[in-house]
Amino acid sequence: MFMLMSLVLAVMLLLSACSSGSSAQTEPETKAPQEEQAANETEPKNENSTPEMDFDMGGRTIKVVAWWDMEMTDSNPDNIQRIENLEALKKKHNFDIEYISIDFGEYQEKVVASLMAGEPLGDIVRLGKSYAIPALTKQDLLWPVDEYTKNDKVFNQKTTNEYMQYEGRGYGFTEDQSSFISGIFYNRTLMQELGMKPLQEYVDEDQWNWDTFIEVAKKANKDRNNDGKLDTWGLAQRGLLEPVLYSNEASLTKGDKQNLDDPKTKEALKFVSRMATEKVGRASEGGDWTEPATFFRQGNTLMYSGAMYEIEGIKTDMQDYDIGFLPFPKGPSATAYHSGESQYQALTIPKAVENPEQLMYIWEKINEIDSIYDYPSQSTLETHLTDEADIENAKTVAEGMLVLDHNTFPSLPFWDFNGELVDGVSVSTVIEKYKAPFQAAISELYQEESIPAYEELQAAYESAGLKPAEPVMLKLQGEQAVSKSSPTLAPISDRSSPSLEPYDVSKIRINAIGGLNWKLPGEWIEWDVDVPADGLYQIALKVKQDQLRGVYATRSLMIDGKVPFKEMERIRFNYSPDWQTRILGTSESEPYLFLLKKGTHRLRMTVTLGDIAPLLRTVESSVLELNEMYRKILMITSNKPDPLRDYQLEQRIPKMTEVFKRQADILRSVADYLEKATGEQSDKVAVLHAMVVQLEDMAARPETVPKRLDTFKINVGGLGTWILSVREQPIALDYLLVSSPNHELPNAEANLLQQMKHEVGAYVASYTEDYDSIGNMKQNTNSITVWITTGRDQAQVLKSLIDDSFTPETDISVQLRLVPPNILLPATLAGEGPDVAMQMGEDIPVNYAMRNAAADLSRFPDFDKVAERFRQSGLTPYRFNNGVYALPEQQHFPMLFYRKDILNELGLEPPQTWQDVYNAISVLQKHNMEFYLPIEDATNNANMIPNATFAMLLYQNNGEFYAEDQKASELNSEISMDAFKRWTQFYTNYKFPLKADFPNRFRTGEMPIGIADYTTYNMLTVMAPEIRNLWDFTIVPGTELEDGSVRHEVASATSAVMMLENAKNKDAAWMFMKWWTDKQTQIEYGREMEGLMGAAARYPTANIEALEQLPWPVKDYQNLEKQWEWVQGIPQVPGGYFTGRHLDNAFRKVVNANENPREALSDYVLYINDEIELKRKEFNLK
Repeated sequence: MFMLMSLVLAVMLLLSACSSGSSAQTEPETKAPQEEQAANETEPKNENSTPEMDFDMGGRTIKVVAWWDMEMTDSNPDNIQRIENLEALKKKHNFDIEYISIDFGEYQEKVVASLMAGEPLGDIVRLGKSYAIPALTKQDLLWPVDEYTKNDKVFNQKTTNEYMQYEGRGYGFTEDQSSFISGIFYNRTLMQELGMKPLQEYVDEDQWNWDTFIEVAKKANKDRNNDGKLDTWGLAQRGLLEPVLYSNEASLTKGDKQNLDDPKTKEALKFVSRMATEKVGRASEGGDWTEPATFFRQGNTLMYSGAMYEIEGIKTDMQDYDIGFLPFPKGPSATAYHSGESQYQALTIPKAVENPEQLMYIWEKINEIDSIYDYPSQSTLETHLTDEADIENAKTVAEGMLVLDHNTFPSLPFWDFNGELVDGVSVSTVIEKYKAPFQAAISELYQEESIPAYEELQAAYESAGLKPAEPVMLKLQGEQAVSKSSPTLAPISDRSSPSLEPYDVSKIRINAIGGLNWKLPGEWIEWDVDVPADGLYQIALKVKQDQLRGVYATRSLMIDGKVPFKEMERIRFNYSPDWQTRILGTSESEPYLFLLKKGTHRLRMTVTLGDIAPLLRTVESSVLELNEMYRKILMITSNKPDPLRDYQLEQRIPKMTEVFKRQADILRSVADYLEKATGEQSDKVAVLHAMVVQLEDMAARPETVPKRLDTFKINVGGLGTWILSVREQPIALDYLLVSSPNHELPNAEANLLQQMKHEVGAYVASYTEDYDSIGNMKQNTNSITVWITTGRDQAQVLKSLIDDSFTPETDISVQLRLVPPNILLPATLAGEGPDVAMQMGEDIPVNYAMRNAAADLSRFPDFDKVAERFRQSGLTPYRFNNGVYALPEQQHFPMLFYRKDILNELGLEPPQTWQDVYNAISVLQKHNMEFYLPIEDATNNANMIPNATFAMLLYQNNGEFYAEDQKASELNSEISMDAFKRWTQFYTNYKFPLKADFPNRFRTGEMPIGIADYTTYNMLTVMAPEIRNLWDFTIVPGTELEDGSVRHEVASATSAVMMLENAKNKDAAWMFMKWWTDKQTQIEYGREMEGLMGAAARYPTANIEALEQLPWPVKDYQNLEKQWEWVQGIPQVPGGYFTGRHLDNAFRKVVNANENPREALSDYVLYINDEIELKRKEFNLK
């Protein structure tokens, strides 16, 4: 078990270290360039110098490990002295030294795993604070070194005594006296061209603060060529949370506590929100984390927040510009200018290494020199900064360097927090939402030692003479929670048992809380209990955990804001299909006793992954490595290997069998742990065993790997699904019981008689109750009937919103009915239809309009104002004969998805044009990979929409689907013919697959790039956690025109809300449609659905402002917004359903029957035109 948890922690720490986004701060030259290793002493000897020592190391080789080669070169006079010192020490103490460089991508995993195993890779090992303290120091894996670093002329005292300290001892050291320098680079040349006040003057006047920073940035946002678009910008970034924090002497965490309530932190968060809201910085164009630096180097952006290690590259790329350096502007609560670092790292000595005092002595004496430099980093600053004021600015911020600790905590949701902040969610809401998850993440590493075990607490009870409470039982109904971490944790209705409270055999009763709503780590619910007297109480819960068989759900319990004892951090709830009463304790006969004083107490239960968390990280790491191995094999064999060929995979991929064996051992240990912990086997464990069996067999018989590649891919995909299902920890709760010990508790399940009565009553109710109606309708003469055709979950959420806001605000009651989609037409023809129909396909409104069955919304006087909520492309499908017959609810469109890691391996960039796509295809196919283009399933093409790829090519070349009067198809035009030919050539010339599971093949790397609907983002975010941060999406490739411009048009698909022509109260129906498509309603509905069904159900609203407010990361929203500007709607015309159907028929004739593209499309255009003409005659349309 120790070995498993050791490995798990290693993986956890790897993920922690890699989760902070930019890797810029971990490049070797950023930390310890040898020319910066300057000590500022004038004499090498001083009173703190360690006296000479005499010892013989017996020829031992001292290994120094880092993610770059730390070997000293004679690049400057200081290093020459160090090399001379080293040679003398080697002779005197009989040792050698070896510098080991390990690739950063696998550095943390290898180093930490070696420490956990007690076999460190080196004697002196460079470690980042974020994964060394407290995770490694807590386990006594590193030597404290503070007693050996007294020589302040050699060792950086802040490193040991401040930055790398844990519980009063210092665990890291560095001889580098320089600090990490960060601040604002600015283009002095551009500043002068814009006629702006010299920025240095703000510093000289002590006016360089947040307000002047925004003022300067906004002044530089200009349209200098008068084309209506900005071409000069003031600031290269929009998201600057970390520098804003340190510039106000603030932090998100402080030791073992979250720090979000600190006034300085709140000031910083409000400023970040202000910058995002006012759009101060330059908007992203879909690039990665290096994009802001690229913007600055283009010469048209005034300021860039960066670090001094970038200066050499900036100066090289901007030789025609004068570059200056300023401190990051001072926050209102700061007393000085600061630099900041969130990835601080230093040298450490593993505990398994002998004689650490000898190693520290040698390191000290190597670096005990007469430096030629007057101050740290002098060489770098004077080489690259020519202005004395810039140098002084750099020295100023270096002296005030602060270290931010939020990267220390693997589970801390920093990027989600930052994303919501810059997305415009109010600061108070963000703070309140994330306080609990932040503290939970911190407590994972810090709080364990400060919380007593129950055994200790029990002894304290006995010694204090505390007694059990007098007989009493207090019942807290779950649905009566007083506070929740999210509005999505709404009470639920459960009709699975008559034992629930309250209960009704036929009516929906709110009688529980949790279930599938309460499943994500950090989500919490609170209840208040009024205790009648001081004493010791037991706590029991009536719960049901019927989702995770073979695993367990975990909760933590806090009383009045504190975890009472260690066992309450991880309360396990094993699988059970029935409701059960769970007494918190070692067993039902030995409950835990809680000391409660008379009065009101608050109980909080929080979702936590507990012991499952490291298992998940382990399996995620396994999936990532196995996917990488699958990709390497795929590059050799293709996805359809020749069964008669020997690919010699062992020789071509030397580590293949080693990876298989290692991952089999890891996954077996996870499965064994779960079986032992739950006492049963299940489908959850079977997935792991299946993978283990295959890996072991493939390791033993590597020649069979090619023919088993499909099964291998399926099993790895199964692991990914396992991660998703196990990460969610749902339990439902009926009530909590706080009672005196041994008090008789009610049965959790109904008895046989109650159960029979329930079954009979439910059967009778199925004939008497109207289950199509959602909720009750207020009796009111001003009422409308609304039909919804999706699911009951959507209907319940909608009904809740109607009851909470629409009806109270308008005094219009709504009868909401859930009906099948095919019911609407016959019901309307029979005069039994609704007033409003929701979530209709985009072909339906015009279909009804030409039958005079849909109301023309453009007749309402405020229609134009309402239409401003949407892009014109969203309204296009609903325009007919100068009228508009529906409002769009949802609008989605294609985007380009790509794997950053794989494209980087292949030397590719996301394609900007179709020519770039053709170039990328050849590289991909050379490595047996594919580019994905969307293609519809032709099994039922009756109402098929036109293909997205064809629509892209058509619109980007200024083509149209229909003639201007919409009386004929325009697909016989030269533009259409050319677009059709290019589309089909992807499948005839380049052999693109006609059918592919893009999300899964994207996940495995088989299709590392492709065009798909943007809602694929939601699916990938949820179903592929192992590749998070390894992929991105951006605008689709465009068509380059003769003038050099590039067009990126795509077609959208929509759903709509429509009013029927025979609606009895059109004004009330219009009020409802306006309310439903309003920004606030769409936001609330989207958030409720995402909370109910998860991030995969993120709502693709057509409301422009609402989409901006949904929880999209700011960069991703900017990509969406950029593509949305190019979206075109496809018009709907009478008989237009033939267009998509016959476009697909023509496509398949070309691809499957080798027919000429022009002839195939021309033939089917005749059918399309005939149908359009027929329908126009049928409905007397001119």
